[in-house]
Amino acid sequence: MYQKIGNCIIRNWQIQDAPSLAKYANNRKIRLNLRDAFPQPYSLRDAEVFISRVIEADPETIFAIASHSEAIGSIGLLLGKDVHRFTAEMGYWLAEPYWGKGIMTYAVQFLTTWAFEELRLHRISAEPYANNTASHRVLEKAGFIREGVLRSSAFKDGKIIDHAPLDVHIGSIAIKRFIEEKQPFLTLHGHVHETVRLTGAWEEKIGDTLLFAGAHDGPELPLVRFSTDDMASASRQLISID
Repeated sequence: MYQKIGNCIIRNWQIQDAPSLAKYANNRKIRLNLRDAFPQPYSLRDAEVFISRVIEADPETIFAIASHSEAIGSIGLLLGKDVHRFTAEMGYWLAEPYWGKGIMTYAVQFLTTWAFEELRLHRISAEPYANNTASHRVLEKAGFIREGVLRSSAFKDGKIIDHAPLDVHIGSIAIKRFIEEKQPFLTLHGHVHETVRLTGAWEEKIGDTLLFAGAHDGPELPLVRFSTDDMASASRQLISID
């Protein structure tokens, strides 16, 4: 694996990456958003063990995010087994000095496409904690859809907290690519999990295309009103069907 993403690279881990891995991973802010299997403090030995395990895997599904001089993060997939063998869970982290630069959005987008094409997966999920809003934004920009909130589903840093899982499937990627390429004037779309209650918005834009979401998970009937002569006045209303 060797793929440029903006000013960075996604590539295979190398044992020579151990010092930079240990340097950047030894950060409590990073650990708080990951599972407890992630060591803290993170030693050079931890880095060497991790890299050795990753490069021996077949297929290799965990990769380094790197600058041109050192590894600065990690992104990978945990492949499903048995009846879940066409699915995977994605995980990632990035060195704190590189936060807020859009690097992880590019990395998630690339690895998602790679996994669908090379591993023939049909669904990829991610399970950030509900309070990790930065990770939610990264995933949503990459085309992931919020599935809901798993209340009291994790114990982290001495507290019971929630998960807010997101997922993307091969069909939604195909639809997004179609919209980006063809740029229709308007699309009406909706998914039972992609609700206004969760996302906080019912209208979106991809390039010049307007996207109106009619999905709703309550008993009411959602009604989107619009005129092609005045799209700015479009509105969404919930109608009781009692």
